[in-house]
Amino acid sequence: QMFGKLLKHEFKATGRTLLPLYGGFVALVLAASGMLWLAWRFGEVHVKGRTAIVQGNTIFGILSGVFTLVAVFAMLAIVIVTEVLIIMRFYRLLGDDGYFWFSLPVTPAQHMIVKLIAAMVWSFASVALFVGGIFAFVLVANNMENGAVLAELWAALRFTTTLGPVFGVLGLFVLASLLTMAAGCLQVQLACALGMQWPQSRLGASIGMYVLLSVATQILWTAATVGGGVFLVASGPHMTTLPATEVPRVLMTAMGGFCLLCFILCAVYFAVTRWLLTKRLNLA
Repeated sequence: QMFGKLLKHEFKATGRTLLPLYGGFVALVLAASGMLWLAWRFGEVHVKGRTAIVQGNTIFGILSGVFTLVAVFAMLAIVIVTEVLIIMRFYRLLGDDGYFWFSLPVTPAQHMIVKLIAAMVWSFASVALFVGGIFAFVLVANNMENGAVLAELWAALRFTTTLGPVFGVLGLFVLASLLTMAAGCLQVQLACALGMQWPQSRLGASIGMYVLLSVATQILWTAATVGGGVFLVASGPHMTTLPATEVPRVLMTAMGGFCLLCFILCAVYFAVTRWLLTKRLNLA
């Protein structure tokens, strides 16, 4: 029961900041794509090949250019702001705020899970808004080219379905994306938990630990990639000339291995962080 209340509070606390930002982002993208469409309808934008040329001579041309530029920066900013807020929420948990939160009848593991769930939900929402912003401009471009853009995308999708178990590959891709997101969130938690061991320079230590963990993780992924490549070549000369029908199977094998490594990484991050919060808790 306390876990549910804590999770509800976490979403309410983060939502007070993120939901207005997300609403403003949606309004901005709609205004930018709508302004670009109006500029095209009034002859302010001309399509040459696959490039939209904005003629900024009148109000629609100027506004469409400005709104589009601001929307592009906003698509990047919405993801960055979300991640910064997520990091700061967990960082403050290990500071002065921790004296209150760790006095509640909630285990350190439950605190970690609450932060992880909220972080993944908001991260997924920010990425979805980023993709949605791109798709809004794709729809405008599709209108400019009389449906050619979506027609090409649909043709490419239909072609990929002839190569094999595409839905299996897509399912593994979604799973790999979720595990990668979870590993990233747990890496931040571990970096903050390690950083709190140096209370005099907590922020600097947390950043340093995050950099070290990132380097170590990159070395791990490089070694795994090289090892997988060596195994693929050693499997036989036929693997160097892979037929198109075998591509999904190879992709599923590679992504399955990637998911397994991500899961192991998440388990290690979680276990070490939980031990630090249980045995070596050192609040500011």
